[in-house]
Amino acid sequence: MGKFISLALTASVLVLLSVPVAAKADEARVRVDRGEVRLSQGGEFTPVPGTVTQAKTGDRLMVTDGAAATVFYDGDCRRVFELPGVYTLDGSCTAAVVDSGNMVNGTMVAAIVGGVAITAAVLSGGSDDDEAPPVSR
Repeated sequence: MGKFISLALTASVLVLLSVPVAAKADEARVRVDRGEVRLSQGGEFTPVPGTVTQAKTGDRLMVTDGAAATVFYDGDCRRVFELPGVYTLDGSCTAAVVDSGNMVNGTMVAAIVGGVAITAAVLSGGSDDDEAPPVSR
């Protein structure tokens, strides 16, 4: 029974670790990290003036080829956009996750570690019985 409890505890912890830290906000700040970044606040896309500009939920962000922008939300939460495209600011934020096509982030690492831990627990057996049952012939 001890291994089952250990497995259940491990799975519970991994589920909690894989839940992204989320912040919900109506207001955001857009910082141009490099290149040309455009913002639409309900109309045409216009270049982001200066290095930081205010934005809100529903605004659209256009990242051109070779450009990058960071959107800051309350609570030190941010999203980095490095791939060209148009993104709608939905007010959600996942801490320390980079939208750059890079698949390595906190959730991915937690999922991999969880998979390895669960696989190891399953392969190591599932009972505390040290004695093998008798083999009938």
